[in-house]
Amino acid sequence: MEQTEKMVEKQKKEGIASIIAVILLYGAFKLLGFGCPIKLVTGISCAGCGMTRAWEAMFHFHIEEAFYYHPLFFYLLFLEHGGYFVTNYILRCIN
Repeated sequence: MEQTEKMVEKQKKEGIASIIAVILLYGAFKLLGFGCPIKLVTGISCAGCGMTRAWEAMFHFHIEEAFYYHPLFFYLLFLEHGGYFVTNYILRCIN
């Protein structure tokens, strides 16, 4: 049980560090005038292109505009939270 708690704590720390790294990298690209790093390298829009604009529009309650920028932006929220709840459920079953 103690080992599982340590593993979960380590995963939380790694997750937070990953999120911070992505935010810092995105901020650096934004300051340098780049948009999407994938589009910069390949010239092709990635699956996430428009996601930030979609969430910004959603925060301003412009729902139609948000779906225009990225039709699947809301799915990400369900995917993220669903994964969290499934992982917690599995860990509880193991213990």
